[in-house]
Amino acid sequence: MSQERIVLLSPVGRGQVTGGDWRAPRLRDLRGKVAGLLDDRMSTSDHFLARVGELLLEQQGVARVVSRRKPTPVLGSPPELIAAMVRECDFVVVGCGT
Repeated sequence: MSQERIVLLSPVGRGQVTGGDWRAPRLRDLRGKVAGLLDDRMSTSDHFLARVGELLLEQQGVARVVSRRKPTPVLGSPPELIAAMVRECDFVVVGCGT
């Protein structure tokens, strides 16, 4: 019987946030806001985000929905994509598929 070695990789970051609150300010209300939906290109994220967009329009009164897709699921979003969403949107939901 051969000895095989299995290496497990953890996605847990080791860095620490210091120097204040890093979270974005929370919106009091979504009515009239522009929602951004960022598809991470995982297998079901497009279906998930499509439904989130519908619900935001129907139930939360957002003014409009801006949808974008990452170029690849394995890399982070390009800085220009993030910058465009910051300019266009009041808030962004990132879709995570399976």
